[in-house]
Amino acid sequence: MPIADGIGAVSEASAGVLTMAIRIFRAIGGFSEATLTVNCHLPGATVDVDEGIELSVGAFNAKQNGGVTLFHVQK
Repeated sequence: MPIADGIGAVSEASAGVLTMAIRIFRAIGGFSEATLTVNCHLPGATVDVDEGIELSVGAFNAKQNGGVTLFHVQK
């Protein structure tokens, strides 16, 4: 099945896991350190992950399974 997202070439599409350390600025002032993880699964991928995102801020953890993510690796 072709991938048409309008961002990059189909040959650059890739599955995988992206984990980023981020800083969240609170509306009441101050900030919190957090981790944002994005999982991308494509048919035939060697990485077996569930599609979705996860945000961890201290003891708080929010996870969304499903959705559509796609990474592009420039060649």
